[in-house]
Amino acid sequence: MGTLRLLRCAGCGKLSVPPRERCAGCLSAALVACDLPGEGTVVAATVIRRPPLALRDRGPYLVAMVRTDAGPFVTGRIDGTDDLPAPGTRIRLNRYDGESPVFERI
Repeated sequence: MGTLRLLRCAGCGKLSVPPRERCAGCLSAALVACDLPGEGTVVAATVIRRPPLALRDRGPYLVAMVRTDAGPFVTGRIDGTDDLPAPGTRIRLNRYDGESPVFERI
């Protein structure tokens, strides 16, 4: 199972998703990298049929909003299937493509 790389505020403990320069909770700049379990549940998903130029060779592909078991919501691609996952489908982090998470069904 993969681990999600996120930022956590050293001041208040809030997770920063997406990564930013300051904590959204207390505005502290003391953000530290942390690894969290990469499993979660699909909240919503869609098929990208006309991808941006940088991903044109990979389209069409699936993208999902995932509520991680650790709490925060993360958006990423889903590999290994052409079937759109229903809300509630369990998935886990498979790998990163650059800085973007890529999930797979459990």
